[in-house]
Amino acid sequence: MKRILFLVTFVCAAMFSACEYDDSALWGEIDGVKQELADHERRIAALEELCKQMNTNISALQTAVTALQNNDFVTNVAPITKDGETIGYTVTFSKSGSITIYNGEDGKDGADGEDAVAPVIGVKQDSDGVYYWTLDGEWLTDDAGNKIKAEGKDGKDGEDATDGEDGVTPQLKIEDDYWYVSYDNGATWKRLGKATGDSNTNVTDCDCIIKDVRQDDNNVYFELTDGTIITIPKSNGENNSGDNGDDGDTSATLPPSNEIWYTSTDGKIVEPNNSNAFGANIVSNTYEEGKGVIKFDGDVTEIGEKAFEWCRNLTSITIPDSVTVIGEDAFSDCSSLTSVNIGDSVTTIGRSAFYYCSSLTTITIPDSVTVIGEDAFNYCYSIISITIPDSVTTIGDGTFETCASLTSITIPDSVTTIGERAFWSCSSLTSITIPDSVTVIGDDAFHSCHSLTTITIPDSVTVIGETAFYDCISLKAFYGKFATIDNRALIVNGVLKVFAIGCGATSYTIPNNVTQIESAAFEGCSSLTSITIPNSVTEIESGAFYGCSSLTSITIPDSVTKIGDDAFHFCSSLTSATIGNSVTKIGRAAFGWCSSLTTFYGKFAADNGRCLVNGSTIIAYAEASGTTYTIPDSVTEIGDSAFYYCSSLTTITIPESVTEIGEYAFSWCGRLTSIYCKPTVPPTGSGNMFKSISSLAKIYVPIGSGAAYKAADGWKDYASMIEEKAM
Repeated sequence: MKRILFLVTFVCAAMFSACEYDDSALWGEIDGVKQELADHERRIAALEELCKQMNTNISALQTAVTALQNNDFVTNVAPITKDGETIGYTVTFSKSGSITIYNGEDGKDGADGEDAVAPVIGVKQDSDGVYYWTLDGEWLTDDAGNKIKAEGKDGKDGEDATDGEDGVTPQLKIEDDYWYVSYDNGATWKRLGKATGDSNTNVTDCDCIIKDVRQDDNNVYFELTDGTIITIPKSNGENNSGDNGDDGDTSATLPPSNEIWYTSTDGKIVEPNNSNAFGANIVSNTYEEGKGVIKFDGDVTEIGEKAFEWCRNLTSITIPDSVTVIGEDAFSDCSSLTSVNIGDSVTTIGRSAFYYCSSLTTITIPDSVTVIGEDAFNYCYSIISITIPDSVTTIGDGTFETCASLTSITIPDSVTTIGERAFWSCSSLTSITIPDSVTVIGDDAFHSCHSLTTITIPDSVTVIGETAFYDCISLKAFYGKFATIDNRALIVNGVLKVFAIGCGATSYTIPNNVTQIESAAFEGCSSLTSITIPNSVTEIESGAFYGCSSLTSITIPDSVTKIGDDAFHFCSSLTSATIGNSVTKIGRAAFGWCSSLTTFYGKFAADNGRCLVNGSTIIAYAEASGTTYTIPDSVTEIGDSAFYYCSSLTTITIPESVTEIGEYAFSWCGRLTSIYCKPTVPPTGSGNMFKSISSLAKIYVPIGSGAAYKAADGWKDYASMIEEKAM
């Protein structure tokens, strides 16, 4: 991002270097456009979430209708809660697996009646006894006018429908601001009404399919938005036995060791992506009465690498107890998968095992699991809660990244490491307690957890990675031994970790026990006008104050020995900097584009915001306003980009002491016409040393050294400019 910002700034400076331009109105318009784009993105995100829930409910409704027609029974109804409220249910059938249903309220249009309205999908039973799909109360028909069947069972349909075909699952999507429906598994799409409107859209208040789920001692009632009620009886545990002789409760029933059970969105067979990934050979794969069964010639010992990858019609799967490993990408991109029943023998869940299982709402990880691989549940953004068993020691990199619906997570005392990106963008997570066993919290571990308000970190933690809590805009309190900074920072082993949470402070005094200001600690804190750095600090890392555009002055104490690359880059209001006598290194562009900087104070030779450290010209440049500059005789090296884009500079004198000139050292000094280079031996340099200087420029070198300069690497690119001259 810094490079992009630098490029944009450079182009703007190149265009307007010769004139003054008041761009406040332009930036105001840009801010307005950015706000409009942000609002639009939020509306689109809400609509996409609605579309996802509607598709989940469509699939669930088909399973429920098929279960009704197949005399299936409900064995369990478990509520799904968020922020203390029930937002849906997981319903388990004795033969048809489990479904997830999000319940909603009646939709509301915008204020002018012209706003977007979500399509109302439902089912009705016709005179032939078959359930068919409806759209806004009317029969949903194909191009030939046939009603679309909602049942998944093969058989003789009504005379208006195609004989012998399974019921299909309509799919909804939003494209070009319109709703589209498909009833041929996405092969073709029919445009419906608008998905976005000009006024306030409230369609996200409604799932527009299932309004409510109720139950009593005997039945479960699915109430649809159009008023239709589907009634399915509950199992009494006596008239519905499982395939292996258990009592019929599939939540406690696992298949024999040579079988895998599953359900699908379309009531059809799911073909594994990798048939060699099970430790045994497949002998049959059938789908009957709402249930798929894969049989093997021996015990299933693993769900291996990419076993069901991209099986997007897979909705649930039950794994036998003989399985010990769920391999890498085993269920990756199974976007319709809502539930997984894992046996108690599984010890390893591999890398990306459930990556982008976007419909997965709940999963129970058995106590036998000791390893959860990187990105295992990445982009499972429907998962609401999860409990990690106390046999797990490491939460890997990206394990729960972008689980946007995750509201709670239980981390056991066995965990010692929380990896990089482990909970990145878990935007519904409100609080978390890290147990005393944890010693490491990786880079970006809780990055963009926008709803996180509190965090408790134990004394055992010794490492908190870079930007571990970056953009946690709701974070109010840290609990633990750490010092806090305006609810934005932690100090771990003397290192300041700010992570730019909120960045609302205008001034700040860094505590006396801080020895290092972390990379990007205050990056983008545009409200910060003053900062006090104590004598305990020895290092200011790269980008620490990058983009602090309101910071006006800085005093760096004598204790500091290092100022990192880009440390104060784009501090556009910075007018003065006092640098302590102990600084031995100032990094590349440390004061780059500090366009108001006029004065350095300290032991350094300085000119127009440019200074020298231990005989080397620093790369910490400011927009130089001077026209002539003589580099002191003590300088041996001119660093990369040292005078980059000094647009007013016309003359430069390089002393005999210089042996090396860095890349882009004088590039884009558009008015530079006279370069006096005193060394008789050409300093080491590159072809970019004087890139884009004036076409009229002359490089004057000592008498008798012209041929050497014109032949030297880097210099030979400027041979036409080189002339000998008495110095």
